[in-house]
Amino acid sequence: MTSEKILYEMNEITCSIKTPNEFDYLYVSLNDIEERAWSAIRELIKKKVKIHNLVVLDFYEQENKIKSDIETQSLEFIDNIIFIKAKKQDYEANFRNIRATTGNELSNKIVGVDISCMPTPQFFLLLKWFKRSEAKIVFYYTEPQKYIMNDGIFKSYFSMKGPVSVKEIRGFSGVSVKENEVERVLLCMLGFDNDLLPTVIQEAGPRKIVAINGFPSFYPKFKDISLANNEKILSGSAFADKLEKSKNLTNFIYVEADNPFDAYNVLQELKGQYNKRCIDVVPLGTKPMALGVCLFAIENEDIRVIFPFPEEYAEATGERSKKTLEYILNY
Repeated sequence: MTSEKILYEMNEITCSIKTPNEFDYLYVSLNDIEERAWSAIRELIKKKVKIHNLVVLDFYEQENKIKSDIETQSLEFIDNIIFIKAKKQDYEANFRNIRATTGNELSNKIVGVDISCMPTPQFFLLLKWFKRSEAKIVFYYTEPQKYIMNDGIFKSYFSMKGPVSVKEIRGFSGVSVKENEVERVLLCMLGFDNDLLPTVIQEAGPRKIVAINGFPSFYPKFKDISLANNEKILSGSAFADKLEKSKNLTNFIYVEADNPFDAYNVLQELKGQYNKRCIDVVPLGTKPMALGVCLFAIENEDIRVIFPFPEEYAEATGERSKKTLEYILNY
């Protein structure tokens, strides 16, 4: 499969015949709060993949518990385990610690990242670093069997807590001046975090808004729920006049929620449509959609990526594991 600049493979890990036989570095966020944090590494161990350096971002100070859990799996496939104490809100400090701990030389290395339980800004910095290092890159994402919605499915999914601060992700500043600066366009990658959308729009101050909604890869009713909630917000009096119509004259463009390359290609098409305007992108959809945004922004340095940085992230957003997807990038 190809996009304009990226050759890639996307498979469910249990079916993939392209999984590397070994990783020089595998970056993960392991914890005992979400079961799916362990899914990718368990599948890799089942496939007898050699992991030379397992780099664990320890967001919950569970080093001893994680070590014990790994030992009950199979240490024969893991040469070295590196723990990095991290805070989800401090993605820049985490990144500096990762580089200081694991070294800067990744050229021709095979690196993997499990983004399932990793904050979006964190893997944006990692991917940009890997790309510049000319490493071979593999991402993993495990879908939850069920999203955590404590008060029903319409208004109770929250991946963040407390107030948010909307600003660009470090290293994804884009450009602030173009021919039509006043016609700044905000491309919104949307999912269930719709409560954040009004704040993002108000802070970004776009002249135009393009809504891109993800099709959940399971439970079709979720698509209708997320779409209805996002439609309600965007069609409100404050934003209705900013909303651009799709080619089909609807308020939304659709992408596959589990396919970053679909998101990438849609964004490339939209850039051609708005190439004389400053473009902001906000990744509020699934992690694979956010990965597509990251790929797009790395290839298009004039694009600015903004994000609602929270006071606190939710500890868990999903229950159990459904399937683990493998995304292999070859630049």
